[in-house]
Amino acid sequence: MDRGSVRTAVLFGAPLLMAVASLVHPHPPLREPGMLAFLRPRLSLWIDVHVVQLFLVLLLGVALWLLTEGLAGRAATLSRVATVFFLVFYGAFDSVAGIGTGLLARAVDADPALDPTAVAGLVDRYWLARFESPIGPLIALADLSWLAATAAAADALRAHGAARSAAILLVVAGIAFGIDHPSPTGTIGMLAFLAANVRLVRDGLLVGRVGQVATA
Repeated sequence: MDRGSVRTAVLFGAPLLMAVASLVHPHPPLREPGMLAFLRPRLSLWIDVHVVQLFLVLLLGVALWLLTEGLAGRAATLSRVATVFFLVFYGAFDSVAGIGTGLLARAVDADPALDPTAVAGLVDRYWLARFESPIGPLIALADLSWLAATAAAADALRAHGAARSAAILLVVAGIAFGIDHPSPTGTIGMLAFLAANVRLVRDGLLVGRVGQVATA
């Protein structure tokens, strides 16, 4: 398998796999029945999806990096820097909010000596704490990093001949996935990212660029 085939596999596979993950991602309740009651029948799925997402976030970071590989200029540099921030902050927040909530729910629910009402309140309190410092700012940085990486990549690629539709799709991917990673926004964002990459590869703007440094 040559380098071009690997690049194409990552560019297409990363958003496609994350789109699938977004579809099977359980949707937590805004209010009732509470996070613990919600997680009980789907706890394994919740934890498994968030563990898999750690690897998929890494693949998305690689795909983002490939968008501007071989390109010079401020926009390309900004996209690569934002990609690094995305990898750090998104993985961190998904671990704390996603995996952490699942593990807490599994631990407290396994102890019959604990008061059920107190246990449910504890899980809810932990889950809602994602909106507070330091997790809240962490989530904001993760989402803004993703948006900056995709938007800057769109700008850099547009300056080097990318179609307007590809650039728009990258911006849509940045906005939609930045809102939230479960469906529908996560799915929309990943399908937009996939469509943009398909167009860019078809136009010969990604695969085979290794070693070519363009100037902006």
